[in-house]
Amino acid sequence: MGVVYRSTHPRLDIPVAIKVLAEQYSSDTSFRQRFHREAATVASLNHPGIVRVYDFDEDGPVLFIVMEWVDGRSMRSWLDEYGRFSVDVSVDLVQQLLSAVGVAHDFGIVHRDLKPDNILISNRGKTKILDFGISKLIDDKHRLTATGSMVGTPAYMAPEQVKGEAVDKCSDVYSLGMILYELLHGEPPFTGALPAVLHSQVFDRPRASTAIPSPIMEIIWKATAKDPSQRFQTCEEFSGA
Repeated sequence: MGVVYRSTHPRLDIPVAIKVLAEQYSSDTSFRQRFHREAATVASLNHPGIVRVYDFDEDGPVLFIVMEWVDGRSMRSWLDEYGRFSVDVSVDLVQQLLSAVGVAHDFGIVHRDLKPDNILISNRGKTKILDFGISKLIDDKHRLTATGSMVGTPAYMAPEQVKGEAVDKCSDVYSLGMILYELLHGEPPFTGALPAVLHSQVFDRPRASTAIPSPIMEIIWKATAKDPSQRFQTCEEFSGA
């Protein structure tokens, strides 16, 4: 989607991350207009679990977003190093994510691409979600340019997303269920060649794992039901399960 640089905000005198979007997107006039609308909406989100957007603008052909700098590492980095997390840590991390995503849903914002790569874990163990609004922009662009194209990461995509259907907050619930599974088991439930992963997302239930206690496995199955109406309908419902 772009390149991220660390800088210092000239007025606030704090470290910030500047995300410069890829030229393939910034050169699209329609995309640029939608970028300003989506960025303004995301900038209104104020939750400790969502990376704060301080500013957004364009400099000639370049579109960029100025965001909160987080001292920490991506969840993907932690998983790559340690393999998996304990039950207590996994549940705590996902509870934090549910709180943040629930607030975004209250604003009518669906992430569409929740995955360990888009989640930072601060040095204090707090989660911070990246790229709210960005995935929608990319998705809208692809819908305008290619029939049947999809935006998201296959290992975490809800069935309706795989099929190119409309997504909503239940699609994020599905992705969070897949993330919880990976935190506990050490890898996503569906791995391998892309066609096999996409097929499993539509038709297969995540397999039980000896690393996942039965009550939590039941919660994961509920969150990742193939029919969106059978999932938890809100992040709050998921959190309270």
